[in-house]
Amino acid sequence: MNNKSLDQMEDERHPELEIRAKRGISLIWIIPLVAALTALWLVVKTVNEQGPTITISFKEARGLMEGKTQIRYKDVEMGKVTSVVLSPDYREVVVTAEMKPQAEKMLAANSKFWVVRPRISLREVSGLNTLLSGAYIEMEPGQGPAKKQFSGLEHPPMIRSDQSGSKFTLRSSSLGSISIGTSVLFRDLPVGEVVSYDLSKSSNFVNIHVFIHSPFNWLVKKSTRFWKMSGMDFTMDAEGVRLKTSSLPQLLTGGIAFDSPLSAVSSPPTVDGAIFALHESADMIQEASYKEKIPVVMFFDGSVRGLKPGAPVEFHGIKVGKVVNIHLEMNLEKELIRIPVIVHIEPERFEGLETPGQDKKTPDSIIAKMIEKGLRARLKTGSLITGQLFIDLEMNPESPVKLAGVTKIPEIPTLPSTLNEITASLSRMASRIENLPLDEIGQETHQTLVQLGSVLEGMDRLVRAPETRGTIKNANRLMKNLNKSIQPVAGRMEKISSTLANSLSELEQTLVMIQKVAGPDSKLHLRMVEVTRELSDTSRSIRDFIDTMERHPESLLMGKGGN
Repeated sequence: MNNKSLDQMEDERHPELEIRAKRGISLIWIIPLVAALTALWLVVKTVNEQGPTITISFKEARGLMEGKTQIRYKDVEMGKVTSVVLSPDYREVVVTAEMKPQAEKMLAANSKFWVVRPRISLREVSGLNTLLSGAYIEMEPGQGPAKKQFSGLEHPPMIRSDQSGSKFTLRSSSLGSISIGTSVLFRDLPVGEVVSYDLSKSSNFVNIHVFIHSPFNWLVKKSTRFWKMSGMDFTMDAEGVRLKTSSLPQLLTGGIAFDSPLSAVSSPPTVDGAIFALHESADMIQEASYKEKIPVVMFFDGSVRGLKPGAPVEFHGIKVGKVVNIHLEMNLEKELIRIPVIVHIEPERFEGLETPGQDKKTPDSIIAKMIEKGLRARLKTGSLITGQLFIDLEMNPESPVKLAGVTKIPEIPTLPSTLNEITASLSRMASRIENLPLDEIGQETHQTLVQLGSVLEGMDRLVRAPETRGTIKNANRLMKNLNKSIQPVAGRMEKISSTLANSLSELEQTLVMIQKVAGPDSKLHLRMVEVTRELSDTSRSIRDFIDTMERHPESLLMGKGGN
């Protein structure tokens, strides 16, 4: 062991190192690798959680803010506005928004977007919650192919996609006070509203599109009738004065009402999209239910002031037609002036005109038969307040038939009105009194009295004369003179007495006629009582209305029911 050289010992103390290549990945790369994977995962997660980006065009950007304004559906956030810029032509505002992934299926061709902000109108008040939270964009999902560019609505849609009901079209000659949002009522209960309107292709009428909510849409049948309603219905015609008011919203915006005949209650509802006529009022519906019209003409001798187109034609107090035209015809060569009044008689209001088993009669034959039985027409005052007249048909076979016979349509004979008869009778009596020779009668009476005075003086002298001879002879002479003087006066007095008797007879008839017109049992008296009662009811209604306004002024906005 001692014999080992120093070199060997040194080699044993410091062995030679062997270098070998290490296999696998070094642990030092684990940290950056984990960081890279984490970043990649975050990127994938962000991409997966990020929804589609859409653009919405609005006319103005009032209330919209980048990074703050939300897009909501049923008050759930579905996206957020990222930018608000002007369009290249500066006419619109283009809003870019990033949507959540769950909103991707809602973005279709018919999706709707609108800005929710405070809105105050006659129909409703909405969006007041945005006064504190700020405006936001409301969306309504659509169906169909996917879409990323949309045009925003300036107003919220009247009908949401999740609302059930039916749409119908109403045709009217004019729009009137109807607007989008006008309520559709069924027995004063709001069941729908007007969603849009447009002009027909022929420009002859207006199409008004309404939506009836479920379950009230089943109330619309094939025979359903729609009519316009106004908040205040004030009518002053031959039937009197009528005033009907509603709540303040309906007073300002009006409405549309509908109802169905009782016979159609059990019938099935009509199909969605059906077309109906929109009548001007409920009264016009009854007029339209009578299809057959018989035109007739009447010629009245007196003035027709107060008679207007639309005035009723009545028979024993029941309306059987109406006046449709009044005009003036003049013939200067013949010095002829006529006022033909054209009326439409509705034969469906009469029962029994057609006899079973017989051939159907023509309108001319029906009118001729009724005239033969005594049908006559007379003007009468319908209301003392308005002074308007109506035509009253009556059976008066004793009166003569006077026909002009100058028209091709049937003519009904007329009678003078009661007031005209009274006026004519008084005029005839005044004319006869005026024609009496009152001056001659006065002069002859004066002469007779003078002669009578002379006779009385002679009789006085005769009585006082001492001579009695020839008394009888003188008395006879005096009687003869007296007879000659009185005889012409007696003839005149007899004639005057006869004239006065005739005048008194006509005056008595006139007074009887006035008694019939203005007596306690007369129609005029009854109409006066009715007018007084109507004025009293109107005054009471106005007083109750003022009292209600003082106690409940909020009813102007909320209606009588408080809803």
